[in-house]
Amino acid sequence: MAMAAAAVMGNRRKFGGGGFSRTRYDDEYDSDGPNMCWIGIFAVCGIGLLATGVVYARSSFEDPRAELVAQYNTEVDLWNDPLREEFENSKFSFRVLNPHLREVHLPAVKCQPGDGDCKPRNATTLEKLVTLNLTDIEKASIAWEPLAGVDPEDHLAKPQKVDDIHPYSGLVYEASEMFSEEPEGEWDGTEWTGAPYMLELRAETPAGVVTKFEIGPVPLLKQHMIGANQKMCRIHYGNNMHRGHCWDTFALSRICVQLNKTDNGWAPDRNGNIGCGGRDPAVYDKHCPSSLRLLTPSSPLCDFSHVDLSVRSASDPHTAALQLTDGTLFFGPTPSDNWQQGLVMALVGAVLLCPVAPVLYLKLAQRRGAYQADMHMHDVASLRSGSSRSRSASPHTRVDLNYDDGGVYADGGVARGKVVRPYHAHDML
Repeated sequence: MAMAAAAVMGNRRKFGGGGFSRTRYDDEYDSDGPNMCWIGIFAVCGIGLLATGVVYARSSFEDPRAELVAQYNTEVDLWNDPLREEFENSKFSFRVLNPHLREVHLPAVKCQPGDGDCKPRNATTLEKLVTLNLTDIEKASIAWEPLAGVDPEDHLAKPQKVDDIHPYSGLVYEASEMFSEEPEGEWDGTEWTGAPYMLELRAETPAGVVTKFEIGPVPLLKQHMIGANQKMCRIHYGNNMHRGHCWDTFALSRICVQLNKTDNGWAPDRNGNIGCGGRDPAVYDKHCPSSLRLLTPSSPLCDFSHVDLSVRSASDPHTAALQLTDGTLFFGPTPSDNWQQGLVMALVGAVLLCPVAPVLYLKLAQRRGAYQADMHMHDVASLRSGSSRSRSASPHTRVDLNYDDGGVYADGGVARGKVVRPYHAHDML
């Protein structure tokens, strides 16, 4: 601020003019003065800060945050009693249906001469094949794995005032190590060749009402088309270009299920979605699960045993906070915060505008003085030409310009013409 003020009030000639366009008036009468470029910057910044400060100060007379916090506190109170207890007394379990290894008996095979693709088998063998179509008997043979209740320790965005926000204890059911570390299949550069996963979730209320949900099919890896040209695709996406478009690879990160408590047990939302926030339960990311390693087209494989399954209640206050704040978890500033920010911005803007008015007045005064001096010089020149014509035309009047050889007085002023008394013919004697 001090350096900028020095630049504003400094001599323009000494500071190189700062890109200011000079005129004849500047060169002759305005050699010393402030740099007008800095004055323009101060004026724009000062007006902007002052206007922003006024907007913030005006918003301090309203309190939309109080309405959001009141709605959130209502959800917290309902969760603390009795919704959390109801969710805690429920039971949740899951099982992985697909891919499933099925035992198949293969008979002996005898190859005949000329059968090039024939693979002989001398005796009946037992092999395990991956299947996607399970019978009811095969489904019944797959055991249910329970989910454990944990506190997710969800937090609101910081910093913000939390004194008027009611506290609560969260609850989420989670399970890990659902998938194999090295699942069947591979990445062929464009898609996952292995079988997609299919899960089944079982929810039981404290009253014994059981509901089941199928999740899937869930591919472990997938691609999204990116709007990038070939150069940008090569730089940012590993040159993953095929089918005339650039593609980006995403890995399965977690599976999040959100359920509503109804009279008929736990159920999806009114749109039939069971994903958290009304989205797909399968959540994908650019990183491998529980890792910071970015996926690349040349090395897209991850350890998918770190994929977690979580079940949330739609009455969870964290879900309400996400909906009320559009996903930011920030309820907004308080009126006191808006007032303080507006006051600071207005004061800073006023300080920046302080040198603008006197400097502009000084600039206008200098320009006006230069203009008046220039007009006076034109008047003198006109007077000189007029006096010459008068001397030759009339013998009764003479004009004495009364100026020195340089055309100006010794003090730097402009020469001024002086009309003297009329004279007669005897004056010439």
